[in-house]
This record gives sequence, structure tokens and C-alpha cells, in this order.
Amino acid sequence: MKLPKLIAKLIGSKAAQEVVAVVVADTTKVVALLMTMPIAHVVRDDIRTIANGSYSGQQKFDIVLGNTLPVLIDLLTGKGFNVAPGDIEDIARAFVQAIYNDTMSTRAGGIARQILALFGIR
Repeated sequence: MKLPKLIAKLIGSKAAQEVVAVVVADTTKVVALLMTMPIAHVVRDDIRTIANGSYSGQQKFDIVLGNTLPVLIDLLTGKGFNVAPGDIEDIARAFVQAIYNDTMSTRAGGIARQILALFGIR
């Protein structure tokens, strides 16, 4: 069963189904896809490398994003899709944030597990 149908079945309300439609938007699908590719390891390593630096959280994010954009653009260009950094930046931001949440944020991971458990998803 696909995730939207599973969640809709678990929740059942029309409002919940509308949320599901938003959650699995194309942008979310792209981020999930990228997280299964080698580029995810590059971003994860980059995040870990600067984790203990003296930069603020925003500065660290901006550094990782700046490093991620050219790699992501190279990946897409290699697939025949030419895109400007400004056009892909929002997806890159979501990608970097998702990797951070999975890699470095114990709070996000713990809360995510609790939310999934609320809906019977492991």
C-alpha cells in the first residue's frame, strides 16, 4: 500500500487526507529520492565535518548548502537537466535539512519516531 493511502486509512478524515496530499508532494519525493543516492553521503559527511566548528547553526547550514548546490547541479546536469542554482535552492535546502535531521538532530529523530508510532508506522 502506498504511503498516502496508508496514512489516509489510518487517519480517515478528509482533513488528514489533504495533509497527506501535501506531505507527499513532488518536492518531498525528490528529497526522499536524493536521500537514497550517493549525494546523501556527501552531504552527511559535510554536516559531520563542520558539526563541532565555532559557526552558528545558520552559518553551518549555509556552508553545507553552498557545498551541496554545485554537487546537486552536477548530478542533475549529468542526467540532462540544466538548472540554475537559484531554481534548485529550495529543494537543496529541504535536502540538507532532512539529512541534518536524520544525522545530527537527536530531538528530530526522537520526535519523528513518536509521531510515526502514533499512527502505527515503524
